[in-house]
Amino acid sequence: MEWSCAQVIQWCKSFIDDDSILSRFEAEKDNNNINTILAIGQQQENIDLLVESDLTNSDNDDALDFVNDDLESMLLKDDYETEFYNSVLSPSTTASDETPFVSMMDIKRSYVLFILQLREEFLLPKNITSTISTYIITLMQNIEILLEKKAFNYSADSYSFTSPSSRKENKKTIEFHQLKHTLNDICNAIESITKNEYQFIKHSEKYFGYTSPEEIVVSSVGEVPERGYFVPIERTLLSMLDSQPLVDQIHENIYQQQTLTEYDNDLMFSIRDGYHGNKLDHDSLLIQLYLDDIGLTNPIGSKRDEHKMCMVYFSLEDIPDHHRSKIDFIQLIGICESKVLKAERFFQPIIDNLNKLQIHGLVINGIHHKFSFSTVVADNLAAHLVGGFQSCFNNENFCRRCYVTYADRNLPIPLSKIKIRTIVDHDNFVQEIINNPNKSPLMGVIGDSLLHDLIGFHPTVSLPGDLMHDFIEGICPIVVMSLLKQASSMRLITYARIQYRMENFEYGRFDTSNRPPPIQVKHLQKGRIVATAAQKLCIFKLFPIIFHDIICHLPSFIVYKVLREILDLVLSYPFRKQWLPVLGDLCDTFHQMMLTHFPNNMIPKVHFVREYERIIYDYGPAIKQWCFRYEACHSYFKKITMRTNNFKNTPKMLATRYCLKQCFKFANLSRLKNLNYLVGVKKIRSTCFNMLMKNVLMNHFGRINLEENLNQCNKLIHENIEFCRAAVYVMNVEPLNEQPVFAQIVFILKMDEKWWLFADILNTISYNEELFAWEIKSIDRYVILDPCQLKYYYKGLDVYQVNNSKYDIDGKTLKMMNSVERISPLIPKFKQQLIFLEEREKLFKKIDDYSVQFDGSFSNASTNVQTSSVVSIDSLSSSMISIDSQSSSMVSINSQSLSFVPAPTNGCLSNQRMENSRSDQYGVDADIFIPFPDNYKIPPLPNALIKDIENGIVEKFGPHCANRQILIDAVAYDLIEKYNLLYPNHKQFDDIGNSIVKYLKLPLTEQNITIWKDALQTKLKRKRFEYRNNTVVQEHLLKYSRSGFGRPVKRKIGETAERDRYKQVN
Repeated sequence: MEWSCAQVIQWCKSFIDDDSILSRFEAEKDNNNINTILAIGQQQENIDLLVESDLTNSDNDDALDFVNDDLESMLLKDDYETEFYNSVLSPSTTASDETPFVSMMDIKRSYVLFILQLREEFLLPKNITSTISTYIITLMQNIEILLEKKAFNYSADSYSFTSPSSRKENKKTIEFHQLKHTLNDICNAIESITKNEYQFIKHSEKYFGYTSPEEIVVSSVGEVPERGYFVPIERTLLSMLDSQPLVDQIHENIYQQQTLTEYDNDLMFSIRDGYHGNKLDHDSLLIQLYLDDIGLTNPIGSKRDEHKMCMVYFSLEDIPDHHRSKIDFIQLIGICESKVLKAERFFQPIIDNLNKLQIHGLVINGIHHKFSFSTVVADNLAAHLVGGFQSCFNNENFCRRCYVTYADRNLPIPLSKIKIRTIVDHDNFVQEIINNPNKSPLMGVIGDSLLHDLIGFHPTVSLPGDLMHDFIEGICPIVVMSLLKQASSMRLITYARIQYRMENFEYGRFDTSNRPPPIQVKHLQKGRIVATAAQKLCIFKLFPIIFHDIICHLPSFIVYKVLREILDLVLSYPFRKQWLPVLGDLCDTFHQMMLTHFPNNMIPKVHFVREYERIIYDYGPAIKQWCFRYEACHSYFKKITMRTNNFKNTPKMLATRYCLKQCFKFANLSRLKNLNYLVGVKKIRSTCFNMLMKNVLMNHFGRINLEENLNQCNKLIHENIEFCRAAVYVMNVEPLNEQPVFAQIVFILKMDEKWWLFADILNTISYNEELFAWEIKSIDRYVILDPCQLKYYYKGLDVYQVNNSKYDIDGKTLKMMNSVERISPLIPKFKQQLIFLEEREKLFKKIDDYSVQFDGSFSNASTNVQTSSVVSIDSLSSSMISIDSQSSSMVSINSQSLSFVPAPTNGCLSNQRMENSRSDQYGVDADIFIPFPDNYKIPPLPNALIKDIENGIVEKFGPHCANRQILIDAVAYDLIEKYNLLYPNHKQFDDIGNSIVKYLKLPLTEQNITIWKDALQTKLKRKRFEYRNNTVVQEHLLKYSRSGFGRPVKRKIGETAERDRYKQVN
């Protein structure tokens, strides 16, 4: 057979589709040509398609923000760069002078090999390789445009001989030498940019305004040279505020906050609304500093601190929250080795630059901007180092805000009796130490502050507490470990089962990103949780869910409840000033509970927790002063150090690379827009919708073709808010009891270039006070929502299914469980059955002794005996618990913290319900009520409570204590049944608060009255749902709320914090 190679290949293609087999029949080529991949690229028809595929088809595990940060850090290593360009991108030569034959198949194979090398050898994520492809295609298109401009027209006969009627055509052509010259110019330009670091820096200076960091000589003459590096703040601000859209958003944010605080002066948005904010200029932009030490490597032994750096950052406090959440708006000021931090020479350029900025301001685009220093946020060790306080926390005066001693931390001393540090006293101590250095430390002061020359700074007023280090990395892990150890000592669960449960727990979509490592046996033995701050917060939030079957048996679980409520309050944004007394009461109760239950864990941070009422009063919401977002910036420098392996003058290398990153970020900042980022875009089938869904779509969009007119995606990021399919979001608040309205996103649909949320409005059943979660249920109530119109709580919530108990045991059921036969299905062991019956008799005898003169007795009483947990959770098929992934408050538009309803105690009587559900019989027409008296009298109480009051045992009436629950239940029942008072006015609330405080023989202070008024308000709000058919409730509902569910008419949706701190979601 005399077929040519081309004929053989053509014949093979008629029945063979495998390219790998067909390639064996082609002419043999030099293997070195496989790496020649950059000179030839596969051109797409539309570059936007590839950009969209980068956004829509990226892996779910790839974070969007990772593209910019990790792309730089992955390609920073010099060895990587040299090897990459030498082995892959440089054109290879063949053994002969003949031009090799290159087919489209070779290009495809070569490009696939290139992508494989990027992904598997250089470990680049998929979205980064897609970005590289985008730039290659863009380069090829730009070459095409450039060549087209250089072409010229000519007229020639068509060379087609197939038709005799060929006519003349105008064509564009370009001479080959000019084409070759153009391509050489492009190659030379690319080569000159990447030839060496010097050329790259010069091109960055020319096109992006790069400037090198300034050097600070820290060492003295004759000493070993020590240097730090400084990035001037004014230079960073000039580049940042050159973006007019960003400036407009900053001023709009300031104006909105000031308008809301004028309308409601109880709100706190920033330090401007705190006590120390009175000295700040309200027309200036606030600059916040952050200081921390980081270890660039993770060695062990003697080299542990060899590569430890001190990082100084700053941020503008007035940047809107949806931008503030990004680390791109946190800027580096200075960097040096930690061992030279104490030298004042390092901070002096920073101080001078900040002082100049505060005095003269900046003129950018014709606008004069004024600036003011606000605070320095840092962990306790760094704050004490900068402020001139002792760095040892286990002796003498360890607190920088008061004069408490290490020995007094274990004493139940009221915080009001501990003297607070003042500016005058501190300055006197510093002067004494300067005159006589041998007195150091003096009342915890060791000398003058490193920032004493900074305008607006003083150690006693400029170093607020950091809730991340005090709570999330301090107290919260200790409480969790203490409870797990207590559970093990009570033989409720073993260390091995704890580890197994942590390893096999299925985390929700939003919690997966912060999935903590399992608590292993060795961690329990050492008493430490090894995890990041975000992972520790996740463990703390999910602790009642993961160990839902044992928490009711833990006598010390009340410590968790109080701490959980404190954490939810300090994470709230915005904050209300009327919550401060409640927060102070909770902090004092937590201190007493720790002394009672975990006296061996009274670390100094337990005292720091007590001070957060004062901290928030002075500085505004605590979440605006925490280090959580700042510490996320450290990962960039750690990646650079590890991948460059450069430890010669490391501070300069890191500062230089950061300035280069700033050039890239600020170049994109000028195009600041609120874009939609999509993941998983595809067509949708009509079979995905049931009839009910189709009716909703038709009613909203009209008659449309579902498959042709609709597209869907798995994730939509709108204005930095992430909407995911199957996730749950808070859409509204019911006006009756201010209960959240949840919606689960079923589809994310696109119609006429606009994206819509097709959601299922869930039925909110109840709030479980043991699990700190809401019970929800789907009732197929579908709606279509516009993401641009959602003004509530942006954080997505996870759904967990909990099957805690097969039995719903209330008070009446417990009363009927009076024989072994009736309790044997629940309690199989005979000994435990006898114990249960004995404790049951004691319980009901105690209730009879109380002689509470109510219409209905406390039917839902619960005991601390070791029976199965009584929770309002049904079977797996119908119960879903919505809980947060990180922290998300229901009190603001841009929420970052979650606040939760306080949980009941494990005491004798529960406050779940005092009476059976009688909502159908409630009405005022059939009853006669007496008017509210001028002097309200507390209704009769159980003898045990009266005895505690007479004995002055006030601590039994603290938050989550049984006595408080019984007292509030009694007052609420009396107000409703006797006076039909479901909506007391301010004067009536004051009268009731005064009566309770007098009855308890407490000091008649505004703080004590506020605490009990707050508890009563919360109880009445929950009672309104039970009395929803009451005439007063119905009239109030019609008067102040929209039809269906919604906020009051005169309220601004989603812009102000709710007055009830308990109206919160988990």
